[in-house]
Amino acid sequence: KNDKEFKDEIELYNSLENHLEIKSQYSSQIDTIKSTVSSAHKQNGSNQKKKTLISIIALIALALLLYFIFFNKVQNTNDYFAEYIDHYPIEIQTKGQSFEDLYKKGMTEYNSKNYSEAIQTLENINMSIPSDGQLAIALSHLQLGNLKNSQTIFERLSVNPLYKDLSLWYIALINVKNENFGVAISKLKSIDPNSQKYKSAQSLLNKLQ
Repeated sequence: KNDKEFKDEIELYNSLENHLEIKSQYSSQIDTIKSTVSSAHKQNGSNQKKKTLISIIALIALALLLYFIFFNKVQNTNDYFAEYIDHYPIEIQTKGQSFEDLYKKGMTEYNSKNYSEAIQTLENINMSIPSDGQLAIALSHLQLGNLKNSQTIFERLSVNPLYKDLSLWYIALINVKNENFGVAISKLKSIDPNSQKYKSAQSLLNKLQ
């Protein structure tokens, strides 16, 4: 290969590194691969076969490293989601409304972790569902893996000052699961320091940044 082709290879490595946003702890491995290729090209001069073989080996090594980084990142994402997703108990309040029995039944089902039943019962309330009932539905969808439905409800609840920070927390977790890390970080940074989820938010931020 001529100097231009060799230069193109190095630029390819740089492009892959930047595109995949490889963290600093992997930079030394990438630099080692690039340094090895560069040194080998200089030492072997015009030996075309050796240079080609070295380039192939380097590309394979880079591909394996990038696969490992990507796989490790996905594993970490799943671990973070599993670590912070737990059952959030909701106190059942007296509403004094005609839907009282249905509301209490649905909330009891939620607190008993019967999430599918809770959703069905609470959604059968034929009038405006109380905010804590909506929260129970959103959390039930989250526990069942219905992330889109869950996020839609949390977005609606986030305009309510009583549920803003809690909603931001769960929206952030959903975005972590979906690997939308920029959105997740933004939501976590918006959580009020006085919120019960603030410490958890800071802990997760430290892992994502």
